[in-house]
Amino acid sequence: MEVRQIGSNMSEVLNGKGARVLVSYSTPVAAFVHGEVWVCSEWYSMTTTTHINKFTGLSTTKNNKDGARVVSTAELQELIR
Repeated sequence: MEVRQIGSNMSEVLNGKGARVLVSYSTPVAAFVHGEVWVCSEWYSMTTTTHINKFTGLSTTKNNKDGARVVSTAELQELIR
């Protein structure tokens, strides 16, 4: 597993199994899993939403996940265990 700081309060975790996971502050909130974009179903803050959009290239909002697969934070956490 490799962790890289990619911005202020933003880290990318490469899990060695084909997933790149965005961690905003200390919470995994988005991922690329074998080319598919995953975004957490929970809404945390405008700053975290900005992190998600920067990482994924999407335009997500609290109520619109812009076509990404919506998953729980627990599912994202499993990717980095």
